[in-house]
Amino acid sequence: MDNHDEQFMSSLDACDHGIIEFIPYLLQDLWELGSRPSLMLEMIEKHIENPAKMQVLDLCCGKGAVLVQMAERFGCTGVGVDLLPDFIAEANEKAKMHSVAEKLQFMLEDIVESVEKYHDKDLVVFGYDTEVLGDIGESLSKIQPCLKPGGFVLLETVFAVDEELQSEGLVSRDLLIQEIEQTGAVIVDSCEWTQEDMRQLNSDNTAKIRKRTEELIEKHPDHREMFAEYIENQEAESAMLEEEMRGITLLLKLEQ
Repeated sequence: MDNHDEQFMSSLDACDHGIIEFIPYLLQDLWELGSRPSLMLEMIEKHIENPAKMQVLDLCCGKGAVLVQMAERFGCTGVGVDLLPDFIAEANEKAKMHSVAEKLQFMLEDIVESVEKYHDKDLVVFGYDTEVLGDIGESLSKIQPCLKPGGFVLLETVFAVDEELQSEGLVSRDLLIQEIEQTGAVIVDSCEWTQEDMRQLNSDNTAKIRKRTEELIEKHPDHREMFAEYIENQEAESAMLEEEMRGITLLLKLEQ
């Protein structure tokens, strides 16, 4: 497994490559997949003029929750890309359900290729949870050519509040902001997720995933160990996020 595959697996909190075929089943009850589109919509409404004219690119769009809600609320157009065919299929179904299918395209695509392919976008949505495009600075540098001059990036990521994690190399809030500002990006707005926000989100999502994991163990007892490891990883990740990390949503303006 090469580094790119390892980063993809990390984004799924998976250790066994065999789990990938079961991811759509495990995550079938989640649409937003841990993101918070409501915060993004608020920032757009507050800071971007005439959002109906936006052309948006969503990197790692998942099941399309962000783009569908943007198109539904503002009337903008957009392209979403992801590596999982089942996610793309569900994103297209959600677009039809919300009557915005004519405004959106969802593509099966690697974001490493996407950042070289798309240009002249007004807004790029990027959830930074792996280093597929590099560190924060490298990622923003690769995203910049996708934008029109003065375009925006909606960035979701996490930072460490625990000093031990910071000593192990995970970024603090101050270091995260420093790394972003070193790229020349202007932070237009930001919203830190509270511990209660993260606890509620993780609790709801983990309970749904646990239920589906138990169903899979019954259906495929020969894979019991793999499924058990997956839900253990999910629960450990949730505990760390709740106690030692914080989520943050930022609206950045990138000048070329």
